Amino acid sequence: MTLDALTPVIYRVLVALLLALGLVVSAYAQASDEVVETSPLLEALDADGSFSMLAEALRQTGLAADLDPAVPVTLLAPTDEAFKALSAGPLDALTPAALRAILLGHVVVGDLDGPAALTAGEAVATSGAVLSFAAEDVTLTVNGATITPNVLAVPGVRVHAVDAVLLPQAHGIESDRDDATDS
Repeated sequence: MTLDALTPVIYRVLVALLLALGLVVSAYAQASDEVVETSPLLEALDADGSFSMLAEALRQTGLAADLDPAVPVTLLAPTDEAFKALSAGPLDALTPAALRAILLGHVVVGDLDGPAALTAGEAVATSGAVLSFAAEDVTLTVNGATITPNVLAVPGVRVHAVDAVLLPQAHGIESDRDDATDS
């Protein structure tokens, strides 16, 4: 066979290979876009009943899947009431990137219990936001939001409830709470 005779065969093989490669890439992209429906953290948040909006936001952003149980973190978990107090309305109006940025402002690397938070005075969230801890009488606060410590037991994640969503100023969302401050 001559090169001219092989050209149509080579062309068909190349087209078939490109189509197969396109299918593989498409299948991989679909698999990587799938939402994690469950994890120990999501199961605990769902079971509690006070964190359904947080659990949904974690699912939408894929953040729950990114939390590695081998790396301890502290989650300052806004309650459903905290999310409902946002003046901007439902979280569905936010882009996934904006929602993820807000949620990362609630995660601190390390196991930060109440006394450790007070001793540190400040911590840096994974978003880069500075979180300021204080005690007012017997109440622990972070950036003005009240903390209820150690509300859920999750491997690798210390969960404290907070009564406000800690918002970075860049998102232009405000809390209806008078005493909540930006992170």
